[in-house]
Amino acid sequence: LQAMAEQTGVHVLVDEVYLDVTNLIHGSLAASEASATARAVGRYTPAALVGDRLLSISSLTKSYGLGGLRCGWIIAAPDLAERARRVRDVIDNIGAAPADRLSVLAFSQLDQLAQRAQMHVSKNLAIALSFFAHHPNLELAAPMEATIVFPRMSEVADTDAFVDRLFAEHGVAVVPGRFFGARNHIRISLAGRTDVLAEGLDRLTRALSA
Repeated sequence: LQAMAEQTGVHVLVDEVYLDVTNLIHGSLAASEASATARAVGRYTPAALVGDRLLSISSLTKSYGLGGLRCGWIIAAPDLAERARRVRDVIDNIGAAPADRLSVLAFSQLDQLAQRAQMHVSKNLAIALSFFAHHPNLELAAPMEATIVFPRMSEVADTDAFVDRLFAEHGVAVVPGRFFGARNHIRISLAGRTDVLAEGLDRLTRALSA
């Protein structure tokens, strides 16, 4: 991407909102004395560190579970970062002061938040791994490394009817693949409470067996 961007004279904005939690999952195998934030800089490198044509954006939302604060950041070359800052000053104007203060507090506690995320997501991924092992008709294109999965239903051409039935008859909400240009897929969140996830996957099993 960096090479193509150099050739064409464009910049590439890379959404890395799941990057920290993905690295934390792999970092759980690292030395125990390392801090959680240090372990998060591991398997995958932020795109902005690859080249000056790539910009990385992220937030406290997906990896750290603090979506209500609406706090995010951009990593970019200094001139690009300054341009982005000036544009955001115009667009955002004045943010909510309590959210700003709480976001600063969150950054001071990032190690603890990262440890909480790593423990929670690891438990949920273990449950999801067991579930998918029993459902080979739900095909995953890549290993599960974050808090969402996007399996293909191998025997279904369009998942809309199944998604509707799953919600109406079993009370479970997943996202149909048509929103992502892949109509035979469903999008499942693994980020919620562990007991809720386990119950939801049990109900999904019943729906798949019907």
